[in-house]
Amino acid sequence: MKKLFTVLLILFYTQTTYAIVNVSDLHLNDYQPGYSGNVAASLSSLSGNSNQQQYELGSSMRWIKTGQSLFLLLDRNYGESESQPYVDKAFIHMRNIWQRDPAFAWELFVQSAQDQFARLSSRHLLGAGARFSYQPGPRVKLHLGTGLFAEQETLFNSGVTSDGGTQTLNRANVYLVLQMKLNKKLTLVSSTYFQPDLAITSDYRLLEQASLKYKLNQSMSLKLNLDIKHDNAPPQTIKTTDNGLNIGLEYNF
Repeated sequence: MKKLFTVLLILFYTQTTYAIVNVSDLHLNDYQPGYSGNVAASLSSLSGNSNQQQYELGSSMRWIKTGQSLFLLLDRNYGESESQPYVDKAFIHMRNIWQRDPAFAWELFVQSAQDQFARLSSRHLLGAGARFSYQPGPRVKLHLGTGLFAEQETLFNSGVTSDGGTQTLNRANVYLVLQMKLNKKLTLVSSTYFQPDLAITSDYRLLEQASLKYKLNQSMSLKLNLDIKHDNAPPQTIKTTDNGLNIGLEYNF
C-alpha cells in the first residue's frame, strides 16, 4: 500500500498533464435517463528549492432520454513555475448521439479549444459521423466511429515563427473506443483517434486517451489519465508528440 501511495504521489506532481475530463466518457452507455454529470479536480503545489503550482478543473454534463444523449465537456488547465506560466489551455466539447439501435448511432458534435503553449489562439470544429457498437461480453464494449469535421484554426506568431494566421480545412475522424470493467470498482477505457486532412494526407493527427477509474464509493472515484498526442505537421517550434499523465478525484452527481 505504501508503494502504491508513493507512485500516486509522483504521478500527482507530474508537470506534463492533460485533460482530466476524457472524451471517452461520451461513449460509456451505462448512464440512466435524465440529467447527470461529474466534476473532476487535480491540484498541486510545491515550494522550497522550486515553486510550482498547477490546477485542473473539468466537468462532464449529460442529458439522456430514450434513443438520444446530449453531452457537454469542459476542461481548464493552468500551471506556473517560479511565477511563470508553463501550462495554459482550455477545452469545450458538445455532442449529440442518436441511438438507432444497440449497434448503431448517429453523432453530431462541436468543439472549441485553446492552448497558449502550442501557439493555438483557437481551434473550432463542427463534425458528424456514425458509431458502430459491439459488446462481446458483459464486461467489454467496443465502439468504432467514422465521420468528418470542418476545422478553423488560428495560430499566433512568436518571435521566430512565420506560420501564424487562420486556416480552414476538412478532416476525417476515425476512432476506436474500448471499455473493460476489470472488476466491480475498476474500469479501463482506451480511445484511439485518427484525423487526417482530406486535402493533404501527410497532415494527420493521432490521439490516444486512456483512463483507469477506481470507484471509491457511489459518488467519488479516483481517476488516472494517460494522453498521447501526435501531430504529423505541427506548427513551427512545436514538437510532433506530447504525452502526459494526470491523476485526480471525480465526483458524480
